[in-house]
Amino acid sequence: MNKKMLTLTAAAVLSTSAAFAADVRMFGHAHLDLRVNAPDSYGTVNSNDSTLGFRVSADFSDFKAYFKHTFLVDGFDGDSLLGENDASYFNIYGDFGSVRVGHQPTSASLAYLFTGNNHLPDSIADFSNVGFTEYEQTKAFVYELPVYSGFTLALGVNANGDTTKKLFSSPSIGLMYDEGHGLKLGFGYEVIDDRGLDLIAQYLNQVEGLNVGPQASNSKMLQLGGSYEFDNIMVGAQFEQTQNLLVAESVASSRYGIIPQDGVDRTSFGVSGKLTFGNNALSVNLGTEKIEDDAGNEANNHFASIALNHTINKRVNTYIAFRNKHGDVADLQTILKNGVTSQEIENLVRQRAVAIGMQYKF
Repeated sequence: MNKKMLTLTAAAVLSTSAAFAADVRMFGHAHLDLRVNAPDSYGTVNSNDSTLGFRVSADFSDFKAYFKHTFLVDGFDGDSLLGENDASYFNIYGDFGSVRVGHQPTSASLAYLFTGNNHLPDSIADFSNVGFTEYEQTKAFVYELPVYSGFTLALGVNANGDTTKKLFSSPSIGLMYDEGHGLKLGFGYEVIDDRGLDLIAQYLNQVEGLNVGPQASNSKMLQLGGSYEFDNIMVGAQFEQTQNLLVAESVASSRYGIIPQDGVDRTSFGVSGKLTFGNNALSVNLGTEKIEDDAGNEANNHFASIALNHTINKRVNTYIAFRNKHGDVADLQTILKNGVTSQEIENLVRQRAVAIGMQYKF
């Protein structure tokens, strides 16, 4: 009798384990380039947001779920192989849509990425050269509704409670459209309030070694974008406007790309084109960025890139890219009130470079 009970119990346990077995997978993305920079013609080898991560997923009867954690990978300069956290969130999805909690892109960023205008992300040809930003938040909650008539709506908030007992802050919305006929549209809007800004400042202080004080303002971002693909040609346009955000690549390499500061606004506009032929793609990005403070001082930056990409297989591609970026050094130094030298600004806004790169995904 006892043996029979043990056999039945073991069978029940094995059956339950099989029904809810977790699938553990490792993945990664290596993106390296050899870059020659003007005007000094010095060369560098760079890791462009290479990542390594793992994903634990499970398939339940009415829904699916997974936990994903991704590290940025460096190690080429002798430092630790695994760097800061790139993304870490828990996702439940099914007929009801998708619910994600953790460190992840905001809803507005999802809409920006959706249009596909940034043809070679994390390279010298990236649209971030003129202010377009993929914002991320820690402790974020994002609900992405099911697709309806080609429309997808994503709603997000920061879920970091504080001493004021206010649980949610920094609302974000992303609205996307794609009915499968070549047209893609994306609209995003978000407000980063005091606590959201404090999280960014905390990140900059801990990871980038800066000394950014507590923030007290509401920063707002609005972006619109669209692309149209017909045959082997894709064309698109992107617009983004931020308020109370200061460009800070000159003093921090943060992926946020910003240090909050009252009274500084940024407006970016870009157009893109892509021609695909065989396993090759030729892409062009043109963009402009205007930075203006509350005193009426204005600085303009301009950007152009061209890249030729060759796909070897579904995991590996190589490319050669050229970037030309130039802007108003004196005007930008007037706006930057944090002791940045003219040479640092020169390095920020006057950049010409050629890069030969490779990407490998597994």
